[in-house]
Amino acid sequence: MPDYRTTCRAHSTFHTRSNIWRKVRTPGNRLSTLKVVRKPLATKCAHSGVRLNGIKRVEGRTMSRNERTISRAYGGALSMQTVRDKILRAFLCEESKAAKMEAKKKATKTVTKK
Repeated sequence: MPDYRTTCRAHSTFHTRSNIWRKVRTPGNRLSTLKVVRKPLATKCAHSGVRLNGIKRVEGRTMSRNERTISRAYGGALSMQTVRDKILRAFLCEESKAAKMEAKKKATKTVTKK
C-alpha cells in the first residue's frame, strides 16, 4: 500500500485560511507539499459593498494608477449605481430648494398684494 503521508515544510502547521498546503507529486515520484497562494479579495464599493467591475484582483500596489481606477467620478471607490444615486440625490435636493424658494416668493407676493 502506498504511503500518502507528507511533512509540512513551513513553520506554521495550523490549518487556517492563509496557511493552505496541497500535496503534489515531484518528478522523482516523491510526495511533497506546495503552498497555495490565495488570490486577494476583490475591490468592493465603499458604500454598498458590491464588487467593483473593471478592477483586477491584485495584491498591493503592483498595478499602475490607470489599472487601479476607472475613468469616471469616484472610479475605483464607489460602484456605478452608488454614484448614480449620489448624483440623483444631489439634483433632487437642489430642485427641492429651488421649489421652496419659489413657493416662498409666491407667498410673499400674495401677502404684499393684499
